[in-house]
Amino acid sequence: MQQFHELAHDSTSGATELIQRMLGIVESLVLAGEVGRIEEGLAYLQSYQLSMPSLHAVVNTLQRDLLPLARNPKKVTDALEFIASLQQILDDSEKTIARNFLKVLQEPVKVLTFSRSSTVVGALRNAHEAGKILHLYVLESRPLLEGVKTVRDCASWGIPCSLAVDAAVGELVQQVDCVIIGADGISSDSFLLNKTGTLPLAVCCREFEVPLYVLTDSLKFSPLQKDEIPLEEHPESEVIEKTGDDMFKVINVYFDWTPISLVSRFITENGIAAPDAIDKLIAVET
Repeated sequence: MQQFHELAHDSTSGATELIQRMLGIVESLVLAGEVGRIEEGLAYLQSYQLSMPSLHAVVNTLQRDLLPLARNPKKVTDALEFIASLQQILDDSEKTIARNFLKVLQEPVKVLTFSRSSTVVGALRNAHEAGKILHLYVLESRPLLEGVKTVRDCASWGIPCSLAVDAAVGELVQQVDCVIIGADGISSDSFLLNKTGTLPLAVCCREFEVPLYVLTDSLKFSPLQKDEIPLEEHPESEVIEKTGDDMFKVINVYFDWTPISLVSRFITENGIAAPDAIDKLIAVET
């Protein structure tokens, strides 16, 4: 249960990374024959990470399709193959998205990114290996500094990198050729759900005519509308340690909503499309 607890309270990983970790946990529990722990863990996750509809979609899929297999001793192999198929879909999706991102890069570019997305990080590494990244700028992504992890990973692969505070977004957008971000969800009424700070970043991109690319797998396209997806508030102490004299409220919400009209292109495993043509990118089944 500890592993599911860590997933439920992980505030720095993106939805895709959480899904990958969850599948790994479930696979190990199927091998150990501990189906009860899987049931308990998936039920626990249903009350957490509510701002990540794609994670909950996979939880529901595991409850509906995996658990009946895992409960039957004669179908454990089928259960493991089902998990492997989901893992393969995610792995193939990220590789295809990385290849599709290269299609929009006609020449080496300076790039800005924000927060932490395993899909974006993989695409950046692939683009670097293809000689397409001149320099990467990363915003730190307060309050938990996911951007710091991003820039450390990218620098370790030899990508020329700079880290900047979130407030430098307006200046940095003017220094790059494009901005790439991930997504925690895209609502059915045309809003992008992502790390708080995405909305001002997108507005700056529009003002300074810098392309904003959203790299995401089709699983992130949710059937829910914006108002049906709660934005959870997190502890004040992550932002500031208040004293007894501090008579103010701290707002600490990890996600914000951005109209998809501010996005230049969505890049998914199903292709590349402008916001007004994203219907063709949405998977028939998730």
